Amino acid sequence: MKGLINQFGGEMDCFILLILVLILVLINSSIKKRKIRIVSAVFSSIFIVAQSLSLYCTQSFIGYQFYVHSNLRGVVGMQGLFIAQMIIASISFIILLIVNIKANNINRLFSFLNLKRRNWLFNYGFKGILTIFLISIVSIKGDFIADTETLLPLFMSNDTKDFKAALNKLNMSDYVTPKEIESKAGKNIIIISMESLERGFLNGKFASSTPNLNKLKNKWNYFDLKQNRGSEWTSASLYTYLTGFPALFGVHGNEIFHSVYNSNISSISHALSKANYKTTYLNGNTDHANVKEMLHVFRFDKIIDVKNTKKTGYESRYGLRDKDLFSLAKREIKIQNNSENPFAVFISTTDTHFPNGFYDERMEPVIPVKNTELEFAVASLDYLIGDLITFLEKEGILENTTVYLFPDHLKMGDPTIMEDIGERSLYCITNSQSKNYDTNLYQVDLPKIILEGANIIHNLKFLSDYVTGDKDKYIRGNGRALTEINIVGILNKSE
Repeated sequence: MKGLINQFGGEMDCFILLILVLILVLINSSIKKRKIRIVSAVFSSIFIVAQSLSLYCTQSFIGYQFYVHSNLRGVVGMQGLFIAQMIIASISFIILLIVNIKANNINRLFSFLNLKRRNWLFNYGFKGILTIFLISIVSIKGDFIADTETLLPLFMSNDTKDFKAALNKLNMSDYVTPKEIESKAGKNIIIISMESLERGFLNGKFASSTPNLNKLKNKWNYFDLKQNRGSEWTSASLYTYLTGFPALFGVHGNEIFHSVYNSNISSISHALSKANYKTTYLNGNTDHANVKEMLHVFRFDKIIDVKNTKKTGYESRYGLRDKDLFSLAKREIKIQNNSENPFAVFISTTDTHFPNGFYDERMEPVIPVKNTELEFAVASLDYLIGDLITFLEKEGILENTTVYLFPDHLKMGDPTIMEDIGERSLYCITNSQSKNYDTNLYQVDLPKIILEGANIIHNLKFLSDYVTGDKDKYIRGNGRALTEINIVGILNKSE
């Protein structure tokens, strides 16, 4: 039972969800006309089921993250992973619908209390006071209000169409746009964004599944990263470590990248392009969440995914498996290393994806039996990373290459498996020689760290350059202004 409760965000979130159910039942019980009550019951049931799904997937109530993933393409792409959950959600909807339609029967309670049912003043007054009391609990306790507030930028019209004016609202007047970038090449770059592989997988009961990452943690530089709002899912994490901004795009969501090619938002890939780097991005399937369109906007030279590689028969719903992804990465790195220009290779893994990872039987000869498929996927990814580092060392590529390994976000879904292994957070492991790392780092700090660690000279300024103190708190307090910067910066082309 505890595991199930944690799956839905913990005791407080489950308590708040039950209160929301009671509030809606009380409201529907006061609607006399059956047709109106049926309509209200439908919307009430949809609301509760949607909140439950959000809690199940993200351990938070419906917010901007849920909105981004609730588009038709995202739902269709994920439906195969959650067949059982969809069935349960459908059954729950039917039960809630019946309860809310029959909610007027609650009025019979007053008969048992020896009160006349015709005493509507007491009836409605009592339910009104109870409803207000319950709403006050929702407002004061738990995270329902805080999570819901992330949706506010969706309902705010942008009153600024000029990019510089949007920047000035946050005192970022000296921000450097792509056409103003000046940069000089340093070392080659390899970035490995590891799906959901948060810090807990390096510790305690999971340490035996990540020997290679732990070896690198002790051998190279290691520092903790905190997850900030607007970067809690894969495509958002990508946008953040490229630009330094949280991925807040209002009603547009990731669709904002669908019809543009250039932007006023600067990214590390712009700087790399100015320094004559060859940039390559490898992922299972970049059609998910408009990642491919984002990469085009930020001028990536090459994309490798399931759409332009030979099929193996082992593809998952996310396209290429990690084993094949790393094999292709080795080939691409070797090709780029033999060219005259410096290179930057970005690898985004998928096999450790929520909820249970993807089992690859081809890894059985090198990975022992694990308790769960997710642990097997974690151990497989760890092995592939160790194998890639060995390859880089043998080929002499590592000598002039800076490698960065970090999780894209915290693991979604049941948090119970992360109990007793310390505070949940992200991290970065790198062979960069830079030692000047802040002790309070967030995902928005990554682009600056990446360029600095690779010894790339540049004139870019990132959001973190303008913020002192708690960056996540700053993002939460300036969500509308940051959303405006993103929208105007992407939609108003600079070149």
